[in-house]
Amino acid sequence: MAKKKLPSLSRRSKPIIDVRQKITIFCEGRRTEPEYIKLFSEDHRNRLVEICVLGGIGVPKTIVQKAIEERRSGKKRSSFEMNDQIWVVFDRDDHKCIDEAFDLSRRHGFNVAYSNPCFELWAILHLQDHGKQINSAEAQKILKGIMPSYNKKGCKTFDYEAMKSGYENACRRAEALEKARIGDGSERGAPYTSVHKLMSVIAGNGKLR
Repeated sequence: MAKKKLPSLSRRSKPIIDVRQKITIFCEGRRTEPEYIKLFSEDHRNRLVEICVLGGIGVPKTIVQKAIEERRSGKKRSSFEMNDQIWVVFDRDDHKCIDEAFDLSRRHGFNVAYSNPCFELWAILHLQDHGKQINSAEAQKILKGIMPSYNKKGCKTFDYEAMKSGYENACRRAEALEKARIGDGSERGAPYTSVHKLMSVIAGNGKLR
């Protein structure tokens, strides 16, 4: 009588990873936001959470519309799809239709990481406190002064290594700015950023810390 073949107890060379959540992030910038978010994700995310970053999409309302199109055209991954998140990342700058972009995001259940005046404020908060109202050009000038490698006339990528140790400070300062804007009745007025909420979700493996 033939002996039954016992299952192998040896370890698999490539373990199967069951991705239980996907966070898709649509960004205004082509390099600044996507590169920072990707580097941060590599440092903090759990392997069960898939991070997908899409950049260079356009103005705020266009970003939200692109997110709507992508969700409608996408195929269901698994029973965990209901836990997936969509984030849109955009700045105030001189853009029009900011309110429409927020309203459209809210109606479709998207999360917004918004900076006023621009994403550079988030980088500044890693290195120093800031509470003065500024425009985008002024924010870029400040960042260049404290982050020499930042090139406001070039690709405008951040020095991630110089920022890493200041992440907790940046979150604390961003929260303080949010409270200040609520206090003075200028919701999302400058200076303001909610990028820390997206970063906290990534660092918290899909949950806000």
